Amino acid sequence: MSTHPPQEERNSQPSPPPPAPPWRELAAAIATAAPVGLLVDWPTAVQVLLTVFAGLTAARRSPDHE
Repeated sequence: MSTHPPQEERNSQPSPPPPAPPWRELAAAIATAAPVGLLVDWPTAVQVLLTVFAGLTAARRSPDHE
């Protein structure tokens, strides 16, 4: 006697598709950081790139974002 439900009941809901790679977020971060690198310096541009990319990917993963 098994306490596990049959296989068809356990997999009744399909798993969500894997998220797409964050190419749009990366492109937006590069486009934002490029002028900073030209006008200020490259360490600041890298910091801007990472900050913008992290913010956009976090917004993408939030449940209330459509």
